[in-house]
Amino acid sequence: EPPAGRVRNVLIRNVIARGTGSCTLSGHATSPLENITFDGLLLTLAHDPAAPYERAEHAFAVRHARDFTLRGVELCWSEPAAATWRSALACEDVAGLRVEGLVAHPAPVAATAALSFTNVSDALLTGCRAVAGTGEFLRVAGPRSRDIQLLGNDLRAARSAWSLASDAMNTVHSSGDLAPKP
Repeated sequence: EPPAGRVRNVLIRNVIARGTGSCTLSGHATSPLENITFDGLLLTLAHDPAAPYERAEHAFAVRHARDFTLRGVELCWSEPAAATWRSALACEDVAGLRVEGLVAHPAPVAATAALSFTNVSDALLTGCRAVAGTGEFLRVAGPRSRDIQLLGNDLRAARSAWSLASDAMNTVHSSGDLAPKP
């Protein structure tokens, strides 16, 4: 079988999108996406009850990527809700993640984190905002998760800022965030 190809150095700017399913960007474990930037995105995920294979869990999912940037992104959900919906943003096996000015609406049907990171390293979240109804803002899991920095985020509307799975201890550092109200 031939080796996986490469996708790198991509800039997507000023997009307004609405669709069913989810926006999933996935590289390959041996050939990750590289240097991908979304700058200005409003994404609304809808549910089609008539769709026979509706399996969307996340509004925006990134897997197997290096140097991935989301800047000025808002992730939303639309009615009717799907029982499968989970996190607005899910990242797995991502190194060098930059998230600036993200507004991530929590899924209306699940008590899951607005952002879900698994095996994410060298990440910076800055200028992000939790919206009303957010339970947990960020959930981090995976033994390769490390060096996740939260800087200057407005998390006052969240019930909790973040949580760590037992395999992702001491990976999140926060500075200058507006903390959830007690």
